[in-house]
Formats: sequence, structure tokens, C-alpha cells
Amino acid sequence: DAAAAHLNAASRAALDPDETKTGSFVAMQDTFLLNVEPPLNSAPASLSVNLDGAIMSEYRHAYTRGLAEANAGNVTAAQEQLTQLEQLLTQLPAIFERNAVPPNDPSRTVPEVEHLQLKAAVLAAQSHLDDAIALLRQAVEKSRNLPYAFGPPDPEKPTEELLGDLLMREGEPGEALGPYISQLKHTPNRTHSLLGLAQAESAVGDKAAARETARKLLGIWNQADKNYAPVAEAQRIAEEIAPQAK
Repeated sequence: DAAAAHLNAASRAALDPDETKTGSFVAMQDTFLLNVEPPLNSAPASLSVNLDGAIMSEYRHAYTRGLAEANAGNVTAAQEQLTQLEQLLTQLPAIFERNAVPPNDPSRTVPEVEHLQLKAAVLAAQSHLDDAIALLRQAVEKSRNLPYAFGPPDPEKPTEELLGDLLMREGEPGEALGPYISQLKHTPNRTHSLLGLAQAESAVGDKAAARETARKLLGIWNQADKNYAPVAEAQRIAEEIAPQAK
């Protein structure tokens, strides 16, 4: 009957952000927040959106805004999003049960990985980089059995890419190489991972590899605005000359 159909639709919407137009809009906004380059100085105030109990949309929104705020160094705002995410996390098991999601389904694992990612990002914003990296290594292990995603990766910010980014911030480009290379096996030609890899290769002195990676990026970005900061960085690396041996 109509009541049962409405209940089923509401249940699906609680689990899948794309079940509603509002959920899809918020998902697109969140994708922008995580992938814009260079990062914003702060996550912009969202348009007033009533998610109407769509817990997964609310969860992903807190995750995305938290990462954006942490990346911008806004610790208090990032912590607020982490607190909201942790409150929503306690509600997810009941939603999974109501939708008969199997215990080993990847959709149960992804929120746990996102939680670890955001906790690590907040720690990094507080300058606790060693603790942040340790948490991200846990997240990487938890992500090992997640299937390849069609379209954007899930989680939206790939864990090994985030680990590589933090290792670069800590001045450990040699340690960052592995995560970037591994991430690119799961998300081939992902531009942020390629740029991170090129920067790490350059930093460890492997100028030939860095130039090759940067040129691959420039091929992907061949129609991009030349003033786009990541394009300019890839161009700089592509033109680097290895120091002459003495």
C-alpha cells in the first residue's frame, strides 16, 4: 500500500544519498569540497538543505565538511563535524539491519573508514601527525577488501592518497611514494594521486620519474586552464632538470 511504499522509499533514502534529488545535490556539493584545487580556506556555508532523516547523506556531509575544514586548518570546525559524524555513526547499524544489508557488505565498512580518515585529519590539523598517520594506516588495512568502485571512489577521498598527502606534509616523500603508487592501482590516472606521486618523486631526487608522471598529468589536463594551480605545478615538475653529477 501507499504507506508501505513511502516507508520503503524513506528507508532507501536513508541509506543511499542518490535516492533523492536533495541527497544527490548534497553529494555533488560534497564532491566539489573534497576535490577543489587548491583547497578552500574554509568549507563554505552550505545552502539550507533539509535532508529529512537521510542519515547517510548527513553522515557523508559531516565527513566531507570535516575533511575540508581540517585541510584548511580550521580545527574547531573540523572537530564539530567529527562529533556530528560520530553521533550519526551510532545510527547506521540499525539502518543497515532495516535494509537487510549483509554483515560483510562494503557499505558497512566505508563509513568506518571515513570515520578513521576524519579522526586522522583532525589530529593532523592539531599537528599530531604521527598519530594521524598511524590512524590512516589502520584505515588502509580496513580498506583492503573494498571492491573497485565505478565512478568516483568510495570513500570519496581515497585513504592511501590521504596518507600520501600527510606523509608529504611531514616531509617524508620517500614514505609517500608507496601509498600514492598503491592508490593509483585502485584509481588509475586519478589526478590528485598522480600529482602527489610526481611531487614525491621530485622530492626524493628521481627527476626522470617525476617528469614522466607530470607529463602524464599534463596529457590528462591538456584542455585545462594553464593558470590552474595543479597544472602549473605539473608543468614545473615536467620541466625540472636533474642536477648534474659533480
